[in-house]
Amino acid sequence: MPIRIGWRDAGKTCIYVQFVGFWNWDDFYEAVQRWSALAREIDYTLVTLANFADSQGVPSSAATHFNRIAQSTHPKFDQIVIVGADAVLESLSRVTLTMYPQVRARMSIVRSMREAEDAIDAYTPQPIKR
Repeated sequence: MPIRIGWRDAGKTCIYVQFVGFWNWDDFYEAVQRWSALAREIDYTLVTLANFADSQGVPSSAATHFNRIAQSTHPKFDQIVIVGADAVLESLSRVTLTMYPQVRARMSIVRSMREAEDAIDAYTPQPIKR
């Protein structure tokens, strides 16, 4: 499986997503379904750590998919921390942040796993209002 996904912690406050090797958009959207299933287990917001360090790049048509992703975020997916982004992914992410200001406050791109862990440790989940 080129995209691994699961809980990072026993408290279920962070979902860990690891991109390994070559992956495609079908792999990504399958992972989103698993990500959503995990989120249904809880009744509060969470942070996601997306680790691209072992990825072999981003599939083609990334701009189209990034736009779709930015417009359709799940209410429990409060913060996303991206680590290990290559130059293309980082550029696309920054363009997406510019185009979708509502995403800007929820996504951060960090340079190291230590920075990612600091961001995750600083995160406080919030109850979901029904």
